[in-house]
Amino acid sequence: MPKIKVAIVGFGGMGRRWAKIANDCHESSLNLIIDTDEKKLKEVKEYWKCNFDSDLKALSSPEIDAVVVATPNIFLAPITKLALQNGKHVLCEKPAGINTKEVKENIRLAKNNHLVYTVGFNHRFHPALARAKRLVSCGAIGKIHFIRGVYGHGGRIGYENEWRNKPELAGGGELLDQGVHLIDLAFWFLKNSFEKIHGTLVRNYWSQNLEDNAFITLQSRSGATVSLHASSTQWQKKFLWEIYGEHGFITTEGLGGNYGIETLRYSNRHTDTGNLDKEKILYFPPQNGFEDPDISLFSLWGNKFIASIKYEKEYGPSGSDALNALSVIEKIYQEQEEPKRSLR
Repeated sequence: MPKIKVAIVGFGGMGRRWAKIANDCHESSLNLIIDTDEKKLKEVKEYWKCNFDSDLKALSSPEIDAVVVATPNIFLAPITKLALQNGKHVLCEKPAGINTKEVKENIRLAKNNHLVYTVGFNHRFHPALARAKRLVSCGAIGKIHFIRGVYGHGGRIGYENEWRNKPELAGGGELLDQGVHLIDLAFWFLKNSFEKIHGTLVRNYWSQNLEDNAFITLQSRSGATVSLHASSTQWQKKFLWEIYGEHGFITTEGLGGNYGIETLRYSNRHTDTGNLDKEKILYFPPQNGFEDPDISLFSLWGNKFIASIKYEKEYGPSGSDALNALSVIEKIYQEQEEPKRSLR
């Protein structure tokens, strides 16, 4: 099979990471970068050695098979729609859109045109979380009783002026930014919908218009309760995912890089004595050969997106997964708006 020719729309931090991955994968090649900032032309030509354009019309090129959309949130769904309309497979950065309506439309387009529509929920492919998922799936800790998740960073100097703190570009605050990853993981581990959804959104520091902390509580049809906290005022970066079941617990911490080495802890509980087995601890340091310690992006690209195109089968995470997460986010945002409406 010839290499899959890739275009990247949006050449910021994530766009550059996807560019490296597209080039490093032996089954794909980077052919085009699209960005409104024409000052990036020199870097693209000299370093990336591929075509550059500032016009989205370039997506119609027959020299492009697949498109990565890595723009601010407000543009994700419209550009995905345009790519799908031009017959291109799409990997869209999370959250895939700012509402369920636009994501539903893209799911329909992809299905009708037999195109792959993958969403960048890469946290599923961090080695510690992937191992935790396998343990849960094989019944290692029995029925899940509750899950706790924390995902936080502290921004940086000038963070308040970046697009993530501008409602007209972000479409939402921390709930939509990092919260969407946590919600996706909750769906992934529990495999069912949530009957009860509640959120508390707080503006502590970065923005007067968007929340910088989101506290989320979900209850699944199976009776499991999920407590999540996404924060951009967690001054020291932190990721924590704890799963407690009837027969023991599994916890993972770290995401590599500044979030610390990925670590998994696991222990079984004896129901007759209440005693725990000796805790098993597994470490997942960065693999040699990759400058970027985030191996999850490489796994999502090769094992899911490229494989989906190659074998004409949807391996996910897909637009439907984004729809699930956004349905929860929409409900929380609506819940926060209701008290305001009653006071008007």
